Amino acid sequence: MHRIEISNFGPIKECVMDINQFTVLTGPQASGKSTIAKAIYFFRTIKDDIMDLILKNKENEPLRSIVTNYLLTKFYRLFDMLTTETWTELADLKYIYKNDVFVDMWYDENMGYNQYVVYFSPQIEKFFEAKSNLSYPIDEETRNKLYDELNDLFDDHVETVYIPAGRVTTALLSEQLTPIFMSMDDRQRETIEYSFRKYFELVLKIKPWFEKNTVTDKFYKKIINAEYKYENRQERLYFNDNQYIPLGFASSGQQEAVWILNILNYYISYKKIFLIVEEPEAHLYPESQMHMTDALSLFINGGGNYGLITTHSPYILGELNNLILCGQAENEGIEKNSIKKASDIDERTWFKKDALHAFHVIGGKCENALTDGLIMNELIEGASEKIDGKSAGLIDLFHREDDK
Repeated sequence: MHRIEISNFGPIKECVMDINQFTVLTGPQASGKSTIAKAIYFFRTIKDDIMDLILKNKENEPLRSIVTNYLLTKFYRLFDMLTTETWTELADLKYIYKNDVFVDMWYDENMGYNQYVVYFSPQIEKFFEAKSNLSYPIDEETRNKLYDELNDLFDDHVETVYIPAGRVTTALLSEQLTPIFMSMDDRQRETIEYSFRKYFELVLKIKPWFEKNTVTDKFYKKIINAEYKYENRQERLYFNDNQYIPLGFASSGQQEAVWILNILNYYISYKKIFLIVEEPEAHLYPESQMHMTDALSLFINGGGNYGLITTHSPYILGELNNLILCGQAENEGIEKNSIKKASDIDERTWFKKDALHAFHVIGGKCENALTDGLIMNELIEGASEKIDGKSAGLIDLFHREDDK
């Protein structure tokens, strides 16, 4: 099981988190959920960075130096929202892949412009040293061996995919995104925040797949009340066989949700991944949020994938508890048909014991959000209880007036 440790970085003062099959981060806005999610994305994609840099290293330059410089650049671009004032001398980010394999980054004010140090554990250093004299061009057999070796070294055999908040941009610019992005040179593309740029690239890469493949996933109807098609170089949402609207004219909820569903359907047909989704509830009606939770759980639990979401939606947290309760009921020996009848939830979405970890990010800390295996009720009902309390107090005013 991977683990991330963060201290004194941005809004996060202290965070130690084991990363499970499904990890949930909840908490107020600007509490640091995205900082943690992006840090996990940064570290989980290091193995891919190393592979890409090996393949591009035509000059046979020292691999460790190339990787270090690339990671520092990637780090600054990924966290460009963090001002220098938050880069304190105590800042430290460490990701542990397995007992003797980790990457550590910490702030060093003596480093000048590159103010962070990248430290690789000895096993990774041995890999760099062993690959210092590769023969170019690298043939397919060698490339496949390198992939396997890196996957084993980092104890990670899946690709990591990040779906950021604000993804509505890709829908609003649906038809313009390709020409805009392709007209940019490398320097211009690098001005786009790193996770967004990678997301744009992913959307452009897999969009043509939907031209050749028809998706009949029930969740499109349940969540966006339409079917998605990519035809005649236009993204469309069909309400029936003859009626459609271009994606750029769809509702904000449809625009936010459609590419989450598209990515789920693409990868379920292609390969297993670690999926990170920020705010899957964005602009969705409560019932649609429930179905989105089921769709993500089906992809992860039913599809053998891994995932992390950031959310502050009580509807998503509540539905996650329902999925946990289904798994707990099955573990207690309750008949599956009885659980299905009570919940009306696909058994492939149910959580096995300890498959979900949830954390409450607040006040700079990352705290366990589970009690008896369930997400704490106060995190789900906290705001509504305050609202109900205000309503009760206001209604009581009317009764007082009636009593006069």
